Amino acid sequence: MAGGLKDVKRRLEAKMKEAWTTDEASRLKGVLSRAAEEAGIAGKEGRYAAAIRKPGAVPAEEYKKEAEATGLGGKYHHAWGVSEDAPYVKASLRSGALESWYPSDREELEALIKRLDIPRLYKLCMQGKFDEVAAAVGGPAPRTGQECFARVAEAKKLSEELKAAWEAE
Repeated sequence: MAGGLKDVKRRLEAKMKEAWTTDEASRLKGVLSRAAEEAGIAGKEGRYAAAIRKPGAVPAEEYKKEAEATGLGGKYHHAWGVSEDAPYVKASLRSGALESWYPSDREELEALIKRLDIPRLYKLCMQGKFDEVAAAVGGPAPRTGQECFARVAEAKKLSEELKAAWEAE
C-alpha cells in the first residue's frame, strides 16, 4: 500500500493540530489542565504515573482507584459535558479523525494488530496477568504494569513495526 499508515499519521497530525488551535479548544485545554492538576494526576510524577509503577499493581484497577479518589470523573465530565466549548471541539476532533482514515488504511492497521495479537497482550497487562504475558512473550513475569507494556512492545517488536508503518520513508 503506497503511503498507508504514514499518510494517516500526517493527516491525523494536521487535523488534530487544527482542531486544538481554535479559541474554543484553547479555553477547553485550560479547563482540562486545571482539572488534571487539581486531581493530582498531571505530569510524570502525578498519581497516574505513580500508580503504574507500583510492583504487582494492576494498572486498570489503580487508574480507577485514583480517578475515584480524586473525583476525576466529575471534573472531566464538567469540562467535556458542561463546557460550552466542548461540543465544538468534540465535533472538530471527530470530523478530523474520520477524514484522516480511508478504508484501506483501516484494513492495514487491522491486519497489523491481528498479526501482533496486541489487544490480548495489552489486556492481560491491564488485568495484571503478568504471568500470562510472560508465557506469551517469554522471559520472567513483569513486576509492574509499565514493565508489562514495555515487554509486550519489545517482544513483538511493536515499536519497530509501528515506526515503519507510520514514519515517512
